[in-house]
Amino acid sequence: MALITYLTRIQFDFGALKLLESELQLLGIRRPLIVTDKGVIATGLWARVKEQLPGNMPLAIYDGTPENPTEAAMRDALKIPAIRCRPIPSSRAARPGSRRPSRPSSPFRRPRAPAAR
Repeated sequence: MALITYLTRIQFDFGALKLLESELQLLGIRRPLIVTDKGVIATGLWARVKEQLPGNMPLAIYDGTPENPTEAAMRDALKIPAIRCRPIPSSRAARPGSRRPSRPSSPFRRPRAPAAR
């Protein structure tokens, strides 16, 4: 199976759709948001994707994407109840005098130079 790893993983090959459940597990996705358009739905492709999802997996689908996506379409998609940001637990929230929680390291971020004292 061919694999491209860039900022996201991309699996492609005949039958790659069968990897969907394992890829969702690998990424820790429990409630996927499917963003598509009515044309993709009409072709039956969504039905093939849905077959590969676990039967009890909650999901949200937005099929109002226009051919040339717009900001208005994005704002419309945000109205889907399943799209919500998780609150930061209070133990990690920044408080006056506290240090901000550390972020995971990224291979794309340059390390900061130590502050001069």
